[in-house]
Amino acid sequence: MRTIIASMAALLFTFPLMSHAQAPRAALEEAASALGASNLTSLEFVATGAMFDTGQSAVPGQRGPQFALKSYTRSINFETASAQTDFERSRAEVRGGGAPAPRQIQVV
Repeated sequence: MRTIIASMAALLFTFPLMSHAQAPRAALEEAASALGASNLTSLEFVATGAMFDTGQSAVPGQRGPQFALKSYTRSINFETASAQTDFERSRAEVRGGGAPAPRQIQVV
């Protein structure tokens, strides 16, 4: 009996909240106009951090080789439908084999 009463109370409290929700499309369009996204032609992300690659890890049971990202830049141009990724990384672990990690530039 207690679960039935709790279920009914939850439904009664939920329905009023649903009726006051905004239309999702209108909310997204309002946010896009506030940000000026309608005039957006390109994006660029710049970051540093760490990344892991596939391969044998230095310690059994852990992830693959870790690399320290010295620089990472991702550029996306919506007018030309193109993207470019430029990153430079170095080995974070001193143990293990494999080729050195050169700078990479990927263009689509």
